[in-house]
Amino acid sequence: MLDSLQVLKQARNITDVYRECDNIQLYVNNANTVQTIQSIRSNPHQDWIFYASIGSLLLIMLIRLYYDQNLRDFLRSVFNENIAYQQFAYAESRTFIYNLLLDLIYLLNIALFIISLLKWYKVKLPYPDSFNLLLIIALIFLLIQIKFFLSKAFAGIFKLGEKADYYAFSITKILRFIGLILIPFVLIVYLSNFAEKQYLYMIFGIFMTMILLFGYFQFLNRNASYIQNHFFHFFVYFCTFEIVPVLVISKLVYEYIL
Repeated sequence: MLDSLQVLKQARNITDVYRECDNIQLYVNNANTVQTIQSIRSNPHQDWIFYASIGSLLLIMLIRLYYDQNLRDFLRSVFNENIAYQQFAYAESRTFIYNLLLDLIYLLNIALFIISLLKWYKVKLPYPDSFNLLLIIALIFLLIQIKFFLSKAFAGIFKLGEKADYYAFSITKILRFIGLILIPFVLIVYLSNFAEKQYLYMIFGIFMTMILLFGYFQFLNRNASYIQNHFFHFFVYFCTFEIVPVLVISKLVYEYIL
């Protein structure tokens, strides 16, 4: 009887040892998992960029939930100029809240892209990240509104009329599309441990330029005859509101960032 009790006691001790080993192994596995997650995060202090990108995805979910057909038509219009012109011609196809959500996605993601780019080049921003994000969003919104207001006035002076409105509509369409494709790009930049991230920015810059050029080509192709008859007015209009701002921004970036 005594021997049986001793055997049971030894078995219980062995069981406790195995259980303790299992706990240690589980702890080690959890620690390795956490370390792996930490290694994926290129900079834990920039987690807010990830959360902001998730916010953009939630906005897209809202659009898919309530304005799914509008979103489908919008994506088709990016590559089909006839659909784009139909959307421009029929005001009822424009929903205020839907357009507002698309604009929020664009403003949020272009601001995230700018901040991530500035941080990569180690540009010190004057305020906390959340305030810098809001400040950049407000600045981009203000610049876009000033540009469209001046372009509207310019179009009125040269009597470009509906063509100038459609041009502004086409550019807005392209910008909103860029806002959508910026979401995965910002996440890739955030999660990537790639040492030479400037190549990622360069690739996206080329891709974004190709999209803009494609949008310009669509507009020029549809309005070729009208532009040919009013070439000088459109040339001045294009240089004033497209080329000059790009040159000014490029010069500021080169002098104060690079």
